[in-house]
Amino acid sequence: MLNIAEHSGRRCGTFDSFGIRSHFDYKGILDEQYDNRMILRDIMTSYGFKPLEEEWQHFTIGKVLFPDTYFRQHCAKLA
Repeated sequence: MLNIAEHSGRRCGTFDSFGIRSHFDYKGILDEQYDNRMILRDIMTSYGFKPLEEEWQHFTIGKVLFPDTYFRQHCAKLA
């Protein structure tokens, strides 16, 4: 869905910044970006996805196996 949002010409602001600017309700972005986030949220929730409030681009569907666990993954730098 992110590809649809970003590649359709709809801009939604920050992506994977893990900060306050990625929250759905953050107002320090352009009105158009905020509106696009809400459009995405409305579409996704209408199909049963649940949004992660802290990051506009993350959704889950179905049973979450580890709801209270945050998995931190470290990526190695490729040579």
